[in-house]
Parts: sequence; structure tokens; C-alpha cells
Amino acid sequence: MNEARYRQFVLAEYDAESPEQRRRNPQEALLRFYGRQDAVIDKSIRAAKQKVACRSGCSTCCNYRVEARAVEVLAVRDYVTANFSPSQQAAMVDLAARNVAEAANWSHVEHHARNQRCPLLIDDACSVYPVRPANCRSFHSTDVQVCIESRQRPEDLTIRVPYIEEVFEAATGTVAGFVQASQQARMDGTLYDLDSAFLEAMRDATAADRLFSGAPVFRAAKVIGTPPD
Repeated sequence: MNEARYRQFVLAEYDAESPEQRRRNPQEALLRFYGRQDAVIDKSIRAAKQKVACRSGCSTCCNYRVEARAVEVLAVRDYVTANFSPSQQAAMVDLAARNVAEAANWSHVEHHARNQRCPLLIDDACSVYPVRPANCRSFHSTDVQVCIESRQRPEDLTIRVPYIEEVFEAATGTVAGFVQASQQARMDGTLYDLDSAFLEAMRDATAADRLFSGAPVFRAAKVIGTPPD
């Protein structure tokens, strides 16, 4: 990774996001952040010599484990409750609950070495695409076949999905700047397992009240964190 280039993206997003956080409208700030992140990623993709292999209809990565921050999960919840019928919402919650139960005793390594279908995936398409988490927006590949192999053999952690370094720097640097600005405003910056956080958000209407409390928004959701020593 080019650290200098990465830091440029971190600082640029921090400077853009800090005034947003002072306005204390987290959902609007998040959507504007997503717009900036998408623009940075698109620009980096267009400038890169390599080409991404991602195309509409390919949902391989939607079976990988996903992590998201509290404000992102709350945006997903709001989008789901506003755009889907009670029966559709129930189906999403049911799959999330089954995923959470299956993964309850997984170790850190197992979390990254097993796949689960995202509860928000419908007909091989992201049903919450406008508010999909930053990690989903950042993910890309230059070789679909490697993605397929990784999905088929998730326990083989030697399989590395190839990516474009410049796009990775832009995407992750922008996310880091957003997180730093958010935490400066005392927003919960914890990276939660999406399934368990989404499940809790759908069941706890008071979760959003804790976003700027300095305490974790989700009390039962799994936090993957860093691998143990």
C-alpha cells in the first residue's frame, strides 16, 4: 500500500465529514459520505490500468461475512422498514437470526473462514443497494473465478481475491477518514457483525438513541475485532 496516498484520502474525508458530524444528522451525513466514497472509488477505477471484474448479477461476495458500523446498520434498518412489506422484513430477520445462531460459537478465524448468505440478498441482488455498508462498496475483484473459488472453499484462507491497489487505498482511506470524524463526534465507531447488528436493530427501536452516547449502540451484536495473540 502507498501510505502517503492512503493518508491523502483519510485526511480529505476527515475534513469533509467533520462539519457534517457537527450538524448531528447522522443519516444525511452517512448518505453524503457514501456519495463521496462512491465518487472516489469510481474515479480510481477509471484511472486504473487493471479492470474490475464485478458486474450486475454477480453476488458471490454477498455470501462473505460482512461487518458494518452502527450508523450504517441503522440506515439499513430504516431502508428495510420503509421499503419492504412485513412478510419480506420477517424473512430477512429470520435468515439473520439463523445466521447468528449458526455463528454463535465461531472463533475469529472461523468467522472469516465460513460463508453465510446475506439476509439482505434477494434474487442475487442487494435489496438495500443505496444504503449498503462502506465495506460492501469498497469490495471489488479483478478475477471472478478467484471469487468463486473463495466462496466454494472459504476455509482456504490462502485464496486471496485480487484487487486494484489504488482503488483499495481510495476506498479504505475514505472510510478511515469518515470513522475518525465520526468518533471525534462521539459516534459509536465499533465494527459489528452485520447479521447480529441488523437483527438487534430490527428488534430494538431504541438502538438509535445510543448513537452519540459514547456507549455501544448494540448490546448483543457480535464484535469481530482483531485476532487473538
